[in-house]
Amino acid sequence: MRKLLFAFALLFLVSSAMQAQQDPLRSNYRFNYLLINPAAAGSNGQWTGRIGVRSDFTRIPGAAVTSSASVHGVMGERSGIGINMVTDVIGPEQSTGVQFNYAYHIDMDRNNLSIGLGARYVNYRLNRELVDIYSPEPLDGFDGGLGDLSLGVMHYSKKHFVGISVPQLIQITGADVKKLEPHIYLSGGYIFELGTVNLEPMLMAKIVPNAKTQVDINLRAWFVDNQLMLGAGWRGPNGSQFAGSGITLMTGFNVNNKWQFTYSYDMNSGDFQSVSWGSHEVGFGVTFGKQKFDNVFGVRPSNEEEPVMEEAPAQ
Repeated sequence: MRKLLFAFALLFLVSSAMQAQQDPLRSNYRFNYLLINPAAAGSNGQWTGRIGVRSDFTRIPGAAVTSSASVHGVMGERSGIGINMVTDVIGPEQSTGVQFNYAYHIDMDRNNLSIGLGARYVNYRLNRELVDIYSPEPLDGFDGGLGDLSLGVMHYSKKHFVGISVPQLIQITGADVKKLEPHIYLSGGYIFELGTVNLEPMLMAKIVPNAKTQVDINLRAWFVDNQLMLGAGWRGPNGSQFAGSGITLMTGFNVNNKWQFTYSYDMNSGDFQSVSWGSHEVGFGVTFGKQKFDNVFGVRPSNEEEPVMEEAPAQ
């Protein structure tokens, strides 16, 4: 009976990836905002690199495994550039995407407004030999590449961010064989300084045509001068009977505001709850290079001093 459930679950996940929710929401967006919004390119004011691996629905054969890598930083005074690479394997289907991002950051006194554009190419491959193991009939899949453009806007400072992004806004290649649906991400967060603890609530809404709107609510707490993070979140249902609402637990270390390690665990819900050990995700990041501008995105140590601006000479 369990093998039968595994087979149906695998086919469901594959068909979901091929239809409405073509850009699945991962927990690592909480630590790498560039994955969902090109306007985040360069928003740290210096260079940042990050890698991550996520395993969904542990113990279920053919469940999704996602690997990601990104690097972004500042060119000139206010231009941000970045690149994302994401590989997603779901049963017999594998997709590998590369996205180039550009953002311009507008100085608004103690805040910044960034406008970003992303250009992506994704290659899809279907292993039909694996499909034959799970399905008595051949499955028609898409082998080839697609290109699309994304747009994003973000208003941010050291203590807050509000953003909207539209991945897959415009499909520029392959529309005759596979249609990419635009996604809309609405997100925001604020850092409250409570003595020696920084409390960071975050909210994310994912809107996809022909699918139920999904909402994430998260709360992270930073301790020891923002070197230790503990957090939890709730992800609302997306209309799938297999991947309903659930709880996320997360932790991380931020060493000298340069090195970062993060881990998150998503508890299963829905019909997978009794047969899977949940979803696990790890990430590692590093920040380097000269700080180009202030009031950057993300957590900074509580005892960090504000830069002293030189006064203009008297006329």
